[in-house]
Amino acid sequence: MTITAAGRPHPTWAGEGTQAGGLTPAESARLLANMFQTFAVSTLALEITAYGIPAAQGSKRHIGHGRLIEQSKAVRPWRAAVKAAAEEAMGSPWTPLDGPIRLDVLFTRRRPASAPKRRRAWAATSPDLDKYLRSTGDALTDARVWVDDGRVVAINTAKVLVGEPGALDQPGALIRVWRLHENIEHTHGRLIALDALASSVAALPGNGGCPRCGEMP
Repeated sequence: MTITAAGRPHPTWAGEGTQAGGLTPAESARLLANMFQTFAVSTLALEITAYGIPAAQGSKRHIGHGRLIEQSKAVRPWRAAVKAAAEEAMGSPWTPLDGPIRLDVLFTRRRPASAPKRRRAWAATSPDLDKYLRSTGDALTDARVWVDDGRVVAINTAKVLVGEPGALDQPGALIRVWRLHENIEHTHGRLIALDALASSVAALPGNGGCPRCGEMP
């Protein structure tokens, strides 16, 4: 069983449509939008700009006797670049972040000579985003940005080419680490952070309801 935003149980998701108490695609989209809105009640804790060639971590190569090593030789220098940039951004002293964290990462890749000149070019080729995140996240853990990478509960990420909107002027990554507010009270369509980190109110979109009770503002 799962629970709707209004607190009413309904059968486990059975696909699209309106089968036997299930959610319609529109209802599902609204619930997801409201859920992700809670991740917007946050405070920027750290911004890091790391330059270098983003490297994908995760593909291993067997070298005998049961030993596996990273297949890409670019992983070590990329992790070192991210760690150094993080340490510079943190300064000293720095207390590793604890509690729920949101991570935003925009990776910028080299622009290939074959990329179109007069229209948008997408970085829609390997390596995979999740493997970029693995190497980058491990580097942030090594830098002691946070107590443990298990504190990260939400990630926004993308990969773009140099010269495209939002991209850095050279390969690298723009990384933002956000503290999420643990003490949040709902008042029909609003999320209010009650802790000492913020006093602002985050209003939900007009087409959504309260993520806890489902009612419209």
